[in-house]
Amino acid sequence: MLCICPSLQVVATTASSTGHIDVAECQARGVQVLTCPHQPTENLADLTVALVLLTIKETQTDEERLMNFNLLAPDVIPSMNANNALEILTNARTQSRPRLIKQMSEERLAFQWNRGKPGNANSPTWRNIVKKKFGIYGLTALGISVAQLLNSLGVSDVMIADRSWEMETHVEVPVGSGSTSHFKMVTTDELLEKSDVICVCDFDPLSDKDIEESNDDSQAVFSKEAFEKMNSRAILVTSRSHQAAINYVDLYAALRDGKIRAAGLNDCNQKPVPLKAPLHGLQNCVFLPQTQEAVYDMRHKVSVLIAENLTHALVLPQEKTCHV
Repeated sequence: MLCICPSLQVVATTASSTGHIDVAECQARGVQVLTCPHQPTENLADLTVALVLLTIKETQTDEERLMNFNLLAPDVIPSMNANNALEILTNARTQSRPRLIKQMSEERLAFQWNRGKPGNANSPTWRNIVKKKFGIYGLTALGISVAQLLNSLGVSDVMIADRSWEMETHVEVPVGSGSTSHFKMVTTDELLEKSDVICVCDFDPLSDKDIEESNDDSQAVFSKEAFEKMNSRAILVTSRSHQAAINYVDLYAALRDGKIRAAGLNDCNQKPVPLKAPLHGLQNCVFLPQTQEAVYDMRHKVSVLIAENLTHALVLPQEKTCHV
């Protein structure tokens, strides 16, 4: 395009990365490159934790829901199991209906994410969630932000793994505020074996490198071998990651065969998730809800923003010439 348009002044894209644009050549020709602003890392971290809660909520069993309801004294709850569940339900009928309704409402609040906090952090449901071992794949700004958020919510066991860090390719662990005090670095195998929840955060929203173009599934971190190492009760969540990090054929097989418990996926405002139709048919695969109206609204806002920036970039040189 640069060759056939010698008078080109501006190149605009609705993407936040420039992997599909030869930025160096544009700079050499004096062509401006306009991109969509990066989504704040804190917002992506909030989205990741919210997707974790949604996945846990949608894949809870009836027994787990029952054990989260504080129908009896707290010291009785640990002994509750499938054998005595019927007895507990029978005893629960003797309690007042308003109390049960209040109890159920309080438990539901644990899954409501509002301004970076759960609706009810004191519920048995939330206390069980913060006891889980969280693993984060990706030593990125997003991964560290998720670790910070989990730590602020009371999660004490947070691990981070990254292939680049393991290979010692000049990857430094951040120091200072919000750093290693919030997590511990482990190998990828240890992350897979010990984590109850794994958040794939290898996409860095502050980086201009677009590795998403890679379609080499043989290099995927989360493939058949990885799913076999994971705990059968583990949950895999990816709110923003490179598609090359996950082999979606193997993910479908792992979910279908019960190799892992569940997966939470997000395809809002980014590339579609491969095999979405088959994955959508699995009860243990949760997609972040979205409406066509929301998608249209986001695209419209991005288009207007890019158009305004494009107009400004074209008008500005003329204004400078007039002042001269």
